[in-house]
Amino acid sequence: MKLEPSTPDVTDHQESRTKVPVQILPHLYLGSEKDSSDLDILKKYGISYILNVTHDKPNSFEHLPGFKYKKLPVEDNWRANLSDMFPEAFEFIGMFHTKIFLLLH
Repeated sequence: MKLEPSTPDVTDHQESRTKVPVQILPHLYLGSEKDSSDLDILKKYGISYILNVTHDKPNSFEHLPGFKYKKLPVEDNWRANLSDMFPEAFEFIGMFHTKIFLLLH
């Protein structure tokens, strides 16, 4: 019996619009650049600390009181060495994980 690949009814893009940010640990969410720039989403989830792992996306609300950002400039390609950023990312996450909700994008 030969199985053919099938296309899901919902595309990955549609799926991410409805399920992001995703809680991966208590007080820790994984989201997109769109999530991090949507003040309503951040307020809905109580997110005020954002780890921005991009080289070109802005820290959208750093001018507002109550928001704290850590930017780790990483190119979005297969050559990017994310492991070099782990210590700095873990330090930022570890500083706040019991007090706030954190969004990684």
